Amino acid sequence: MKNLSSILVLLLPVISLCQSYIVTEYEPKTDSLLTYFDTDTSCSNYYFGIPTCEIKCDDTILVSSISPILPKKSPCKQKEKIIGRNCFKGDTIIYGFNQYSGKLEGYYVIQYPSGRMWIRYTYHKDKLVGIVEHFYDSFTKKPKIKGTPSCLMALVETDEEGRLRNIKAQYTLAGKKLKKGNFKDGDGIILFYRADGSLLRSVEMKNGSPDGKCAYYYPTGQVLVSGKFKDGKFISIWNEFSIEGKTLATTDYK
Repeated sequence: MKNLSSILVLLLPVISLCQSYIVTEYEPKTDSLLTYFDTDTSCSNYYFGIPTCEIKCDDTILVSSISPILPKKSPCKQKEKIIGRNCFKGDTIIYGFNQYSGKLEGYYVIQYPSGRMWIRYTYHKDKLVGIVEHFYDSFTKKPKIKGTPSCLMALVETDEEGRLRNIKAQYTLAGKKLKKGNFKDGDGIILFYRADGSLLRSVEMKNGSPDGKCAYYYPTGQVLVSGKFKDGKFISIWNEFSIEGKTLATTDYK
């Protein structure tokens, strides 16, 4: 399975990163479908390539790019203390994190180019703990959840290595709670939505990776793309359809 960075390098020009907790995306083959692969219409700006940056500490330079778990090793030699670091692309902060004794500790935040928070992880001694929070790139005070910032898109549970285990909750931009599908403990069907609540995609998962049928939908509900995964990889025939049901493109993933 391709790693997350290589997938995003290919797909960022055609999809929004707002629903980032699914790691494998279909790349449209026809120009007419590209607009429907903006997974969240509230996101007016997003990355058109993998931003890289330099973190400097103790005469060491770490060049890094976006990933849910970065950096895996500290660029700094530290004693028993907590420090905060930011990764910049020009004047834009890409992510910020805290370290204690050279290990990720506390919040790890990835930001949209707008500066608003995109994803917030919590680490303890380099291990993911608790719930991962995903946010819309927009101004809204909903939903109102004590202890959680506004503009919340989803609450996601992963294992220590970052593999998807459960979708705790999903919300529209207006704060309405959405149906989650039957995905549980890494297996089952996940439902993904646009910011307005229309169904974007359904995908069967196994052990935290896409495995089985997958379908994308037009905002009106018609099937946009359909195909299958196996162990996180595209397999068999994938078809793209017009809103009238006409086949626009067919791809055979051997």
